Amino acid sequence: MSYTKTNLLLKALPTETLQLFAKTLDTKSVLYRLFQCLRPDGGKDIEDLEKRAKYVFRADRKKPQKALSNEAHKLYKLLRKWLIIQELEQDGLAENQLFAQVIKRHKVNKLYKETLNKNGDLLNEFPNRDMWYQLEQMRLFHALYFDSTNDFLSDETTSNFQAAVRHLDDFYAIARLRYIIEQNTRNFVLNQTTKLPRQKEILAQDFGDSPIVQLFHMAARLSEQKDNTLFISQFCPSLEQYIHLADTENQATLVNFRINYAVMRAQGGNADFMKQQYEAYYFAIEKGYLGEANYMHPDHYINAVGSAAALKDFDYASNLLAQSEKYLGQQMENTHQLAEAYFLFYKKDFDEATQLLSVIQFENFHFKLRVRSLAAQCHYEIFLTNTVKNYESVLDRHLDSYQKFIQRHQAEITQQVSISNQNFISILKQLSGNLKEKRPAILENFLTNEPRVILKIWLKSLLKK
Repeated sequence: MSYTKTNLLLKALPTETLQLFAKTLDTKSVLYRLFQCLRPDGGKDIEDLEKRAKYVFRADRKKPQKALSNEAHKLYKLLRKWLIIQELEQDGLAENQLFAQVIKRHKVNKLYKETLNKNGDLLNEFPNRDMWYQLEQMRLFHALYFDSTNDFLSDETTSNFQAAVRHLDDFYAIARLRYIIEQNTRNFVLNQTTKLPRQKEILAQDFGDSPIVQLFHMAARLSEQKDNTLFISQFCPSLEQYIHLADTENQATLVNFRINYAVMRAQGGNADFMKQQYEAYYFAIEKGYLGEANYMHPDHYINAVGSAAALKDFDYASNLLAQSEKYLGQQMENTHQLAEAYFLFYKKDFDEATQLLSVIQFENFHFKLRVRSLAAQCHYEIFLTNTVKNYESVLDRHLDSYQKFIQRHQAEITQQVSISNQNFISILKQLSGNLKEKRPAILENFLTNEPRVILKIWLKSLLKK
């Protein structure tokens, strides 16, 4: 019976709803594995009961049908409760009906009060405690307090008043925290030179031990003082475990912070962070936190494909390329081609990548720079093979054109971006103009004494060639 009810409920729900519910389940739990077996939108298809029980429980069961039925009943109750909460949050049902009653001379009958109390109990079991939840609860208790049938000296009315004040305090506290984290994360991404205010000086009160709040605390700390050990060992595992508890806006803030932190470390030359960058993109995309509503920022898409290819996960990179329209829409042809060029580069198809780069046209200056720097990498890799006669001249012409491009657009870029690209061009010219045996010493000396240069990880890889 439990199986039938659960199956009917799952079949009645759209795919998007099932995907949202899946995020609330622990991916290592029995209920998650059972949900994967029962979901009709492409889950784990195991028809045999004994095999299904072994997959769900990670062990054999003597009475697989009964064991699975018991778990299906738990899943049914959990899903039904979650759907009710979703309806309350999205439609504002309790708020709208309650205020309709308040407008009618503040009359709230006994039956409706009981319904509200049941809704409140249900909401209190839900782990999400974002600022909007606190605001809705504050409104609810505020309206109950001003019910004209109340005795304003009663314990019930006093309790409603205290609850309204508590939720107002929580709303204010979480709102302050959100603004602080947004300030920290955005400053971290857009302006690396700004000294962020110390966390303890801005957070005047204790925000509790909520996992999401602790994630925000760690993000603020990482924004102020880079701590790669904290990021890898605590922040990333905590984010993957608890991010489903956050509301949509905070989910986006947290996944983008993780991605940006990893990308900046990788761009700084830390090769270990290529893996962190790849894992950050993989988690965000596969769990649906990035690329919603047929749109993913072009930088994210290119970096996701590039990091997967750099880590030799060519199947996943190919899958992202095949679904470019899903993530980019229909007007992003050049973005797809640049991502494909990175894919070809890491597959060592340098000639094909170079040909593709030669036809890409961008209006955005940032992407024009990426095309030229990747083309320089391809030309240098071809130069190293010595299979094309006099290829040094082709490389030099590209580097000269690349340098003139930067000089013509000095007003459009920061001094740091200009210097980092100019240094990159300079070292490639030095390497191509010297004998093979001298190149490692020249490159090592450059990397030791010149911190401002793009593509450090790739340059370090040249020491082995």
